[in-house]
Amino acid sequence: MASTAIIFMMGIATFINIFSIKWKLENDRPADAALDAAVLIGLGWVFGSTISGLAIATIASAIMSAYLLISPPRTDWLED
Repeated sequence: MASTAIIFMMGIATFINIFSIKWKLENDRPADAALDAAVLIGLGWVFGSTISGLAIATIASAIMSAYLLISPPRTDWLED
């Protein structure tokens, strides 16, 4: 039962990550999308040695993606 819940949560978190990155790319926010992808890859690399760690990384990245979707980071310094 616990493994089913973890798989379900990871599926939802992965959907949030992919949806967030896709939406940002379609709405002219490439720097924000790159940050999301970097967070996903970085956390996956750091916590990827166990399935529990990977679940934590995926869920944390999804929360970060949702937060950045609502409150985008400032990218003024990239335009200088």
